[in-house]
Amino acid sequence: MSGKCHQKKRVILEILIFVVEHYPVMVEKVCMLLVKNTKGIYLDATVGGGGHSEALLKKFPNITIYAADWDINAIERSRERLKKFNERVKIFQSAFSDIEHSLKKYSSPIFDGILTDFGTSIFQLKEGDGFSFYTDTPLDMRMSKTHKKITAYSIVNYADAKELVYILRTYGDEYHAKKIVAAIIRERERKKIGSTMHLASIISHAIFSHKTTIHPATKTFQALRIAVNNEYKEIDSFLKQIPRLINIGGIFIAISFHSGEDFLIKNWGKKMKNEFRDIVDGIIVPDENEIEKNNASRSAKMRVFEKMIDSGSVIK
Repeated sequence: MSGKCHQKKRVILEILIFVVEHYPVMVEKVCMLLVKNTKGIYLDATVGGGGHSEALLKKFPNITIYAADWDINAIERSRERLKKFNERVKIFQSAFSDIEHSLKKYSSPIFDGILTDFGTSIFQLKEGDGFSFYTDTPLDMRMSKTHKKITAYSIVNYADAKELVYILRTYGDEYHAKKIVAAIIRERERKKIGSTMHLASIISHAIFSHKTTIHPATKTFQALRIAVNNEYKEIDSFLKQIPRLINIGGIFIAISFHSGEDFLIKNWGKKMKNEFRDIVDGIIVPDENEIEKNNASRSAKMRVFEKMIDSGSVIK
């Protein structure tokens, strides 16, 4: 059987797994590590589908969770999923950079723990424009269409070769960046690249190999999503707010799925070592059972910090 047939079968299998069920990553570890004050208040800064918040609210019946997300569809979805908890959960839309400002409407609470899961929601991949190469949608990729004007379409069709190579290498760790960019530029000179499948087809033809364990377009799509939403800047902005948002003794958990995200978190921990301690001395990763159950968790890394003192520090 040809390599392309093998790839087609693998993609079909991934789609079937992808649409059947979604699991919050390392949810048991989150519940075990995040909650020290069983009557406290907690912030889920990336509520997504509501999986982590639901598990926490069920396990700890006296906590309150403030749940935020940039994606309005995630907000609507989590409101439906978590409505059974009534006043124990307060859900609001906010980009990372606006969290402190958004919390002012709740009298700026200080939290006993904060959770962030920087992974792309499965619902964004299934329903959002431009996020997935498994369905044919416009090349958009904006987490929030009200906050961002730049789209993946504008980057793919109008950025110069040097900028595109930089994006693919920096945000996607794409070894074949130059080859992919050359193929993109050839195609856009012939016809504008307007959809996910159009772009994925260009990439697949440019770098196809039956030896790959992921779809050839995976890293390019990841890189474009990060660039469109300026995700690294958003994460950095949020990390700077953490010292002001959390009580002494409170826990901050950050889950990442990409080396660039993990670097930001690790570097933040080093800068804040006099105020926060790394309580697990490095990273926690999913065990084999979780990876077998949820293959999407295989690249997840969790870092856990405890606030030791209140220095009022601000990272500049």
